[in-house]
Amino acid sequence: MLLALLFLYLPAAAQQDSDQIAIPLSEPGKAGKLSVQSLNGGIRVEGYNGKEVVVRYTSGGNRRNNSKPEMANGMRRVSDNNMGLDIKEERNEVDVKVNSWMSKADLTILVPRNFSLHLRTVNDGLIEVKDVQGELDISNVNGSVLLHNISGAAVVNTVNGEIEAFFADTPPNAPMSFTNINGQIQIKLPADAKFNVKARSQFGDVYTNYDMKMKQEEVRAESTSSGGTYRVKIDNWVQGEVNGGGPEIYVKSLNGTIYIQKK
Repeated sequence: MLLALLFLYLPAAAQQDSDQIAIPLSEPGKAGKLSVQSLNGGIRVEGYNGKEVVVRYTSGGNRRNNSKPEMANGMRRVSDNNMGLDIKEERNEVDVKVNSWMSKADLTILVPRNFSLHLRTVNDGLIEVKDVQGELDISNVNGSVLLHNISGAAVVNTVNGEIEAFFADTPPNAPMSFTNINGQIQIKLPADAKFNVKARSQFGDVYTNYDMKMKQEEVRAESTSSGGTYRVKIDNWVQGEVNGGGPEIYVKSLNGTIYIQKK
């Protein structure tokens, strides 16, 4: 089902445009998936007890020309080339795309709790997720990723930003990954969670308050040049088992401290 959106004209004195739309699901009550792609702006997703996906959006009106052409007096605007928001739903899969590169668009989206999420943004915003039980696949280039009260397996990547992943209960029996370049990574799980850890921060440290059975592994890669010299590269990974071990949690940062904590 392709949804057409109407954007009403706001006076030139307004600093932002904001509105919301509710997207009915093809199969209410069943698990679904939300995919969001944005270039400029934050994405906040929160699970709730409803049966629709509700998209609330705020666009930066100060980045565009708010003047109306003379011929438009008395009429409303039904398109917004600056916002470029497209939404479609098919079989409980909701796709949201923000096509604008000229202005910032912040999204707040309510989803049923049993939804999986595929979220992407690049500049000028956080990605925040709360109270969701499905699988998470999240990427933010210039911004942090904050996940609170989640239950599903997560794959998270940032370049410049922190990562927080706080689990409501023991995640499913599936591997997870948390990686960034600049920023700390903090993961909190239940005290009785069973998992293996493989973690490394090149210019930081790894901390945990679990009773973790640790081992240190050094991986060497050697190459010999034509002049008879050789090069040795040593990568140090911290590895360990928690509560007897389980699926792997892979954590890697270049410039950031890593915390793996029990609640």
